[in-house]
Formats: sequence, C-alpha cells, structure tokens
Amino acid sequence: RLPTLPASHRRALRRLVAGADAITSVGRWLGETVHAAYPDAPAPRVIPNGMRALEALEASRADIEAAAGVTLPERFVVLVGNCRHIKGQDIAVEAWALLRDAGAPVPLLVVIGGGPELDALRERAAQLALSEHIVFTGYLPRGDAIRGASLAALQLAPSRSEGQGLVLLEAGYVATPVLASDIPAFLDLIDDGANGYLFESESPADLARRVGEIWAAPDAAAATGQALQTQVRRDFTIDAMVAAYEAVFAEVSGG
Repeated sequence: RLPTLPASHRRALRRLVAGADAITSVGRWLGETVHAAYPDAPAPRVIPNGMRALEALEASRADIEAAAGVTLPERFVVLVGNCRHIKGQDIAVEAWALLRDAGAPVPLLVVIGGGPELDALRERAAQLALSEHIVFTGYLPRGDAIRGASLAALQLAPSRSEGQGLVLLEAGYVATPVLASDIPAFLDLIDDGANGYLFESESPADLARRVGEIWAAPDAAAATGQALQTQVRRDFTIDAMVAAYEAVFAEVSGG
C-alpha cells in the first residue's frame, strides 16, 4: 500500500524511519513491505495487536435482531466492518446474487457497520433483489458487533487490503468460523481448512463457491472456529503484546 500514499506522506515516513532505533509492525507482510520500501532502516519487528478479554460480552440475539430489523434464523452469516471499498462488502453482495442465481442455499447475510458506502451497498442489494437475503444494521458499537459475530455460523472478511485484520481476531476470540480473502495479512493468520477458510481476493464467484461448501459442512466449520479461538486466546493477548513492546523499549534504551 505504500506506493499509494501521497508523495508528502512517503517523504515524511522516510524521514521518520531513517531516525528510528527500532520499527515495529502488526503483521509480517506489512513489515516486509515497509522494509522493502526503506531497506536502510531497521527491519521491522512483528508485534501483533492483542485482544482484551471479552468474557463480559454476552450475546443478545434480541439486540442484534432489533438492529437488523429481522428475526434471525438459527444459522446466518455476518460481515463486520466500516463500509468502505477496501473492506470488500461489495464483493459479498455480488457473491450472494451468484448463490441465489445458482439455486444454492442462500444464508441470511447480516452486514454490521456504517461508513461512506453503506447507502450504495443497500442500493446495490436492492437492485439485485437481495433484500430478503442481506440486511444492513448500520453502525453498531464494537461490543454489539462482536455479539453479532458470536451468534453467527460464519463471518466473512472480504477485505482488499489490511495491515493485520483485527476482525479475524475478534471472530476467533468468540469461536466464529471465518472465511477471509487470501490477502497477505490474512494469510499470516489463516491456514485454509484448519483454523478458517480462504477465498480468492476480489472474486465474488470464489466467495460464493466457498460459502456453499462451508454451509454444507457446519460441523467442520465449527471445528475451524474452535481452532482459531485456541490460537487467538493463546497467542494474541494484551499481555503478550505489552511484553513485546517493553522488550523493544528496553533494548533501544539500553535498559
């Protein structure tokens, strides 16, 4: 993503990294990208974002149903994120049309999030006659969004680009199976078929295909959610993140 930054931002970033004693990155791919752009700067050290404990969040189906304006079926799919091009909600909308047109089972898709493209997404879903298959809640507080994810049988992450992908950690924390685009940041976390699923980035057809496969095998999907939960709660804690930063600070300060 660095080449897409304005020239003034790239110059400022170059000056910043040139004077740094250490550089950190939330993901391997992002760190490699920065190092390739600024090879004379210190190689970034990967320190993933950590997850705060979320045990206090109790899923409330009634709250999510009120926000979505529908009665939720026992199994549904959720997509959480700010409605922007980079997050890929449009890819999911097109995939749902392909599922319907193929005569395949079409799960209800609950899109949680506000943002500049929310109205356009609603209009596109209406154009494709998907109103009974896709609902948009608009913005919900983070806790409610995670509650929504915890109720879902599958969470989509169709992003076109991410630095790490906090949404996958949040889904994993509550053991919701994930289907994510195969962008580098997500490849750092997801092992296809083991702790989640991947589809070809920016391909509605491949997203539709994978949804169909996953929807037909709920037990296998649930197992991937449990595997991701184990990984997230073990490896992506706030304590681990803080300890890693403290180690970097101690090293550069000579402490």
